[in-house]
Amino acid sequence: MYENQTNKNIIIHCGKELNKRGGYYTMVINITLLSIAMDELNDTNKPCLTHMRVIENWWDGIGKWEA
Repeated sequence: MYENQTNKNIIIHCGKELNKRGGYYTMVINITLLSIAMDELNDTNKPCLTHMRVIENWWDGIGKWEA
């Protein structure tokens, strides 16, 4: 997911669009649903929290979002 700069730019752009369309709570809902989906797709029975933390940090400073 975060191997290259293009993926990072896409995720940051998505965060900005979510903030523009619905603000902080839209971003929270999105990352929560993404976390649930990734956990469902995960075959190792371990949480995918690392991926969520990366997104949280990349979104830092977008609207009211703070990592």
